[in-house]
Amino acid sequence: FSMRPLAHSHTLYSLSFASFLYLQSLVESFWKKATRPDGRLFSQTRRTVVQRQVLTHHAAGRALVKLGDSHVLAGVSYAVGQPVGVNQGDVLVTISDSRHSGSGGNNMNSSLQLYLNRLLEETLDLEQLSIVPEQAAFRLFLTVQILNHDGNIRDACLLACVAALTDTKLPTNTIWQDGKVWLRDGDVDEGDKE
Repeated sequence: FSMRPLAHSHTLYSLSFASFLYLQSLVESFWKKATRPDGRLFSQTRRTVVQRQVLTHHAAGRALVKLGDSHVLAGVSYAVGQPVGVNQGDVLVTISDSRHSGSGGNNMNSSLQLYLNRLLEETLDLEQLSIVPEQAAFRLFLTVQILNHDGNIRDACLLACVAALTDTKLPTNTIWQDGKVWLRDGDVDEGDKE
């Protein structure tokens, strides 16, 4: 059994304090220059790129968002099921981030999933997902993959969800027969194509 000398623990404390002073001086220098660590002015936003239709045709809607160096991919798939309430479909968001496979990342992802689910449920017109009133509606599964996290991940995920939903094409010609919904192959709302 041996004890460490007290001087050693003071040295560790001093290094921590020195690091704190360095960080404080660094932050003060950014404030004086009115810039962020990446060189942007305080009033400048991150460069934003939205690419739709980036995945194969196995997704009903898809989008890649680059918000600065944060990159998020979102894809939409669908199923037919019982409506929520009388005439509404629903949207279910799931998030995965391979960098945060531990419990800390799961907590962040759970919080972000709840935020996105709630926000989309409150802002989307879910009655547009109704196929047959009180019988059948579309359920959208929005899968979000965080490819790189370098800040503003909430905004990047939300923008990717909205872009993927905007890109979503659902079957428009459905048949209700014998208590079942039949979707015609190849019958998808392509929107206004030029």
